[in-house]
Amino acid sequence: MGATPTRDNNARVEEQAETQEEIKQTKARYTLILIAAFMINFIVGGLLFGYGVYQALYETMIQEESSPFAGASYAEIDLIGSVSVSVMMMGAPFVVAWVKNSGPKLAICTGGILFGLAHVLASFGTALWHFEMSQGLLLGIGCSLSFLPSVTVAPTWFDKHRGLAVGFVSAGTGVGGLVWAPAITAAVKAIGFRSTLRMTGALSAFLIVLSGLSLSWEPSMAAHLREEKAKDAHRKGIWRIPLPTWETAKQRKFVAQVLGTFFQSAAYYTPVFFTVSYAKTLGFSDSDGANLTAVANACNAIGKIGVGFVADRIGRLNSFFLTTLLSAVVTLGLWVSSTLSGEHDEHSARGLFIAFTVLYGLFASAYVSLFTTSLVELFGMRELPRVAGVMFMAQGIASMIGTPVAGVLIRGNEATKTSEDYLGMAVLVGGLMFAAAASVAWPACDGIWGHYDDPFFGGFNGTHRKLRSQLRDLNRALRHVLVTLGSAQLVMGRPNSGPPQYATPEYLEELLQTYTDGVPCPKIVAWTDLSSQLKTQSAASQGTRLPPFVNMDIVMQLFQKQSAPWKRIVEFHIEKVMDTVKTFVDEALEEIVGPHGSSSTTSTILSTCVDPFFDKKEDLLSEKLGELLRPYKEGYALPLETDFREALERKIAKRTTPQAGEVAVSAQQSHLAAIPPVSHWNGAYVIFHTMETFYDSALRTFTDNVINLAIESRFIQDLPSIFTPRLVNGMTDDEVSHIAMESDDISSYRDALEEDIKQLKQGLEEIQKSKANASEVPSDTGLFGTSTAVLGLSTSATAPPAPSDAERTNASAFSIYSSGTPPESKQEIASRKIKKTRDAASAFASSPSVFNGERPVWGGIFGNLAQDSISGKLPKTVSGNRTRKDYPSASLQSLAK
Repeated sequence: MGATPTRDNNARVEEQAETQEEIKQTKARYTLILIAAFMINFIVGGLLFGYGVYQALYETMIQEESSPFAGASYAEIDLIGSVSVSVMMMGAPFVVAWVKNSGPKLAICTGGILFGLAHVLASFGTALWHFEMSQGLLLGIGCSLSFLPSVTVAPTWFDKHRGLAVGFVSAGTGVGGLVWAPAITAAVKAIGFRSTLRMTGALSAFLIVLSGLSLSWEPSMAAHLREEKAKDAHRKGIWRIPLPTWETAKQRKFVAQVLGTFFQSAAYYTPVFFTVSYAKTLGFSDSDGANLTAVANACNAIGKIGVGFVADRIGRLNSFFLTTLLSAVVTLGLWVSSTLSGEHDEHSARGLFIAFTVLYGLFASAYVSLFTTSLVELFGMRELPRVAGVMFMAQGIASMIGTPVAGVLIRGNEATKTSEDYLGMAVLVGGLMFAAAASVAWPACDGIWGHYDDPFFGGFNGTHRKLRSQLRDLNRALRHVLVTLGSAQLVMGRPNSGPPQYATPEYLEELLQTYTDGVPCPKIVAWTDLSSQLKTQSAASQGTRLPPFVNMDIVMQLFQKQSAPWKRIVEFHIEKVMDTVKTFVDEALEEIVGPHGSSSTTSTILSTCVDPFFDKKEDLLSEKLGELLRPYKEGYALPLETDFREALERKIAKRTTPQAGEVAVSAQQSHLAAIPPVSHWNGAYVIFHTMETFYDSALRTFTDNVINLAIESRFIQDLPSIFTPRLVNGMTDDEVSHIAMESDDISSYRDALEEDIKQLKQGLEEIQKSKANASEVPSDTGLFGTSTAVLGLSTSATAPPAPSDAERTNASAFSIYSSGTPPESKQEIASRKIKKTRDAASAFASSPSVFNGERPVWGGIFGNLAQDSISGKLPKTVSGNRTRKDYPSASLQSLAK
């Protein structure tokens, strides 16, 4: 007995040590991913952006008859760089398919070899088409295979600081341009451009392959891809192209992103490729032009990291729009001005162009770093590979069109050009950038104005699932019902007064019908009867109270009787709000996880999270309603003296004015001075008017408090807390197992694993039958990346005997026999399963949300679907429904954005 605490303490220490070691390994893994992706961007992007140095050199060789570029036009030379960029982007769907199927390592290493080979082959070119095929086409293929996996895989490892991480990775292109542009210029001068191409080719191939060996998918993303692969096993390799669904492709945000990336890519590379050429028209030397390219790339790197850091705080879509707009502004404001003033004031033109180079590098480059994160914001992490492929292809097509067209706009055909010849190019770039900014603003404005066209919300013309729109109408109905039916008595027959007239809004008629069915109409009371009763009570209370509260007891008694229906009306309103929100929650849950009757996950979440939440909130709102009613019920909710006296004096002034209408209003001020103090007022009419004034004031305050302090503050704003990681951590192991293991993703993944294990067992049985030697068994890694030792294949001459049927039955469905490893005990297996399912459930609950930054609320249930609907941005429209689609669990971005 005495040894148990010591054993427990030792186990706890070992567990903490293992946890610390896992944290260190995780941080090291993140760091390695960042460095590897950065290095690929440094090589590929840097050399790609450094093509401007080669382009300026090739343009000087146009007049040389013996050069490969003799007689070529500027647009033809620019086509080399345009082809490489276009092919890099247009190959995105095939590259992403290959990376999803085989992992990023093979694609990046293959791309690195082709990238280096393209430079080496270009060094032997003797004609323009040789360079277009090698430094253009083949280089583009190498760029696509190496660059695209780095920017697609790296974001999957980061959540909270995704914008900063992607900015750091993308900054590799800027830092690469900063280093490579002057290095290429110096190398060309020292050893010639052909030897420079060979040197850069060999060095880049080595560095890309080395970096590619360090990149891999994030584990949960890798599991999801394996599941997709198992479901789509009939399609092989790169032909398993990940395309967005029709539901995604027809959405406004998808169309806006395609247009935005097309316009931006058509313009983006033009200043990059023509910086050196344009600088020469302003009197800069080749070295100065290369230095300007280096400055632009340095600003490129700073902009990507800085904007990524800012985007994590002010919103990625907001930053996306601002940087794109500023790119257009600096292009038209600085570069266009530089082209116009170059011939007249070269000094000013130089200053304007340097400023343009710096600011364009800062802002335009941010588009690259924010592009991927904006896709995650709008479409979700799991839709990223599908959407990104199409977007990159649009970029490739745009690059193939935009930069060559801009080159054609350069006037003249002589070798030396003036700055004004580049005016058409600058205007085209600025116009395209403004078009890109407008396209980026489209989904941002949709978010601000609440134009959610997702079918879950019923499109633009549906309110069935727009929670805020429904709550707004319910609150308006509450105000109307309290005003029209909130008083217990309706006094008729008062002098100079008629029955109150209230216009019922047309859009509330159907909703108000449900309220009036549960709330009785006020009782009609004759003024003569009420007046007689009040006079009797007033006479009896004389001398019992000091001024100014002579008749205040009678006033409060009359008020309490008059406001008696408030409680019943508000209770009915809370019931309506509860039913509306419950319906919203249930439908969202069924949309994502599955119908209540057929999904045990839905049943578990409803019973363990949703139902207890509503029960607790129902009790809390009941207590809050009692708290709000207590001052009026117990008679101590006295109004503010100033406001109350002013309102009461207006009412008395209007009553005592001999004429009605405009005459009464115009004479109001003169009568106010003649009205005696409240302490001298007496009689039934004054008592009733005092109560009526207090009633009107109290009704406004009470209604606002019910809506804001009770329903909004104590209920609606807490909706995101229904299902959180902290709640998951507080569940029992059985509840966690139900949620994690019964989700569609986990079930499908488990089925795929079991099928693979079944095939493995069949393979092992065949090996046992043939008594294969170790030399006959492939030495490379097999399924799941397991070696022959992990599969239970001995390194001795004969394979060990297969496990018995009983051993197979007791083994976990996720485990494979391993030689040299002692079998786990039942307790260890159970603990490992519980830990795995708890981690899966926590991940299910904390999946990232997208539009207004990342909030770990309703991660596995709502994401931003609940939060955005709650935030009051959704428009009032007409109802719409749709049938449930096969959405993956824990993926809400397709619904919430």
